[in-house]
Amino acid sequence: MKKFWVIPVLLWLLSVLTGCGPGLGNSVNAQYWFDLGQGQFRDGHYDEAAVSLSRAEALATDNLTKAMIYREMARVYNASYSHLQEAAYMERAAEAFAMAGETRESNRALLETGQAWYNVDDFERAESLYKSALFGARQDRDTLLEVRTLQSYAALCLAGPEQDPILALEMLSRVADELDTPLSCTDKGIAAYAYSLLGERAEADRWLREAIRDAESEDEETKIRFREYQVKARAGDAAGALKALESVVAASEEAERQAARDITLSSQKEYFQQQSEIAAERLRSARMRQWVLALLLVLGLVAGWFIYRMHRLRAEQRLAEERAETDRVMSIAEDLQARLQKAGSSKILEKSGFSVLERLCEQFYIYEGTENLQAKVLKEAKSVIDGLRADTRGLEELLDAEHDGVMSAFRAQFPKFKEDDLRLFAYVAAGFSSTTLSTLLERDKQYVYNRIWRLKGRIAASEAPDKERFLEYFNK
Repeated sequence: MKKFWVIPVLLWLLSVLTGCGPGLGNSVNAQYWFDLGQGQFRDGHYDEAAVSLSRAEALATDNLTKAMIYREMARVYNASYSHLQEAAYMERAAEAFAMAGETRESNRALLETGQAWYNVDDFERAESLYKSALFGARQDRDTLLEVRTLQSYAALCLAGPEQDPILALEMLSRVADELDTPLSCTDKGIAAYAYSLLGERAEADRWLREAIRDAESEDEETKIRFREYQVKARAGDAAGALKALESVVAASEEAERQAARDITLSSQKEYFQQQSEIAAERLRSARMRQWVLALLLVLGLVAGWFIYRMHRLRAEQRLAEERAETDRVMSIAEDLQARLQKAGSSKILEKSGFSVLERLCEQFYIYEGTENLQAKVLKEAKSVIDGLRADTRGLEELLDAEHDGVMSAFRAQFPKFKEDDLRLFAYVAAGFSSTTLSTLLERDKQYVYNRIWRLKGRIAASEAPDKERFLEYFNK
């Protein structure tokens, strides 16, 4: 039976190759468009990347794949300076990562969502998301995320209408001292502006010099020049502030010109790239059809063999279960007969209707080798068992006759006991096995043991004159 999982796996594989199944086939196609969109994004083809990622999004079926697609789409919009769309997609990425159980990635997406809202000057939303990301980073002990969040939070403290330079410096101090992470040139620029807001010009100049010294890329240098403009403007150095601002404006204009050149080159390559993708897709489709035809033949053979094996194993299992049930019933019958035979003479047994084994053996002899065997044996056994469950008077008469009126004495000395307790004592006094008791009471053996233990305890704690006599039956 354990091998039957192969059939759904093979059918699942078929859905992959045909691309028409609801599960993995779509996932493979989604992965193709996702990889293509990533490559286009790296090459600076943002419009094409957005189209490919949108196709991947439409085909994705699982939360993790969706989360990665949303995050990549958000980064495409970030590169295009469309920060509202960036925030929307990054927020969806955070939710999908959380649903997929990727808490670390979800927290990191929360940080990037906050940065997107920061870029559109929605400082309240940004702060809320920074706090959530910071809490998640501490919960997961994600030091890198905690550092990045503190750095972003420090910048936020100086950007809003209610600037808080002291809090910004505290956060940068935690990055450097508590988390043992060197401050970047951007962090040093933030520190310089924070000190200038506090009126500490010497400290502001010192941090500004260090920031300028550590800047390596043009983008970093532009950011530091803007901080220089802010610091010098607050210090009243108009000439220095103007010079720094001119550097920022010049860098921005150059970036715009480079972006325009990139767009022109991208347009020239777009047609040829699309044609290449179409040709590659046609080739893949042709190869896929060949694989599908071969796989269909193999699937037919394998499925037929497994169906045959399944029917055969089920038939063997049913036969084994029938044999086991018959053996169990006969074992219980033997136990009933042995205990009852031990308890009384044959005449009493016949009068009480408890010659159980003889009745079952008679049915077994008559129907052995026929399809009616188990049904007849089970019916006969069920009749006896149901009789013992419903009415133990015959059993109690037998016990009274052979054990000096034990059941009459028990009923007289424990008049407040429930009928279930009286019946249980009769079964115990008859010496039935745990399997027989479990069958008669229709409970598992642990429940039966617990009931016997409680009944024994109640008898032992009573003032009944014959309690020692009654307790002896529990020790047999």
